[in-house]
Amino acid sequence: AQGQGGIQASRAAAIGGVDITSNVLSSMLYGIKPTGTMAHSWIQSFDSEIDAFREFANIYGEKTVLLIDTYDTIKSGLYNAIRVAKEMEHLGKRILGIRLDSGDLIELSKHCRKVLDEEGLHYIKIVVSNMIDEYIIEKALQSDAPIDIFGVGTNLSTGKPDAALDGVYKLISIDGKPKIKISNNPEKVLLPGIKNIVRSIGNDGYFKGDLIELENCLISNKNSEILLKEQFKNGKRKFPKKSLQDIAQYAQKRINMLPANIKKINKSIKFDVKISNSLLNLRNAIIKAHYEEMQ
Repeated sequence: AQGQGGIQASRAAAIGGVDITSNVLSSMLYGIKPTGTMAHSWIQSFDSEIDAFREFANIYGEKTVLLIDTYDTIKSGLYNAIRVAKEMEHLGKRILGIRLDSGDLIELSKHCRKVLDEEGLHYIKIVVSNMIDEYIIEKALQSDAPIDIFGVGTNLSTGKPDAALDGVYKLISIDGKPKIKISNNPEKVLLPGIKNIVRSIGNDGYFKGDLIELENCLISNKNSEILLKEQFKNGKRKFPKKSLQDIAQYAQKRINMLPANIKKINKSIKFDVKISNSLLNLRNAIIKAHYEEMQ
């Protein structure tokens, strides 16, 4: 990740539900459990793959995850990993897993699982990495691929493919007076004034939709909540600072309240967002007044 991007990406990932990080500084700063696997450079620094595997297992013991695709995943890496796993069993230990970092991850995971089980190594977990994103994960799950751990990195921690947010700052209020940007393009016409969002919750406990309302809106429905709350006033925090773990738990709780058809990666249904009549009336009144001044 670029610059400090890896640190912020680790924090955001923990809020989103990721369990562990390979970024040591992120672990120290935020209390996220650290982990890691071997690198191709480690294996290449030895005279043979089997020697690299043995030394790594000697260091990490039962936390060992062997990277098996440096040379040949099937003909070399997998069988050397099996040899080391059985050598560790003779010492009364079990390695944790193997990692696939190239090729057809779904088919390779199935082949490796079959061979490992035939060798009595059913406890060895399969980790996959290599430009993992949500689409690859969903495809693997739908294919019943025997993958235990997804190592997500580049596509989470970098700006790929959208390195910048295509947005422009526009003024919507000054000294309490609503302001508006008018354009011939409807999507560029702003909603004036300081606003808030009211979210409605169904009797089943799932979110139903949002209503964009003026700031000082009132709600009388017990199944609605105002989302935007002032956190700082006069430079001082109004509420106690929450830990990263507390934020992550809250985020997961809210995600669980989203209807399933909204959380689909493909063919998802858009979340219902409406604009209140009072806000629309304000916008139309300002636009009308603007054009009347021009006459």
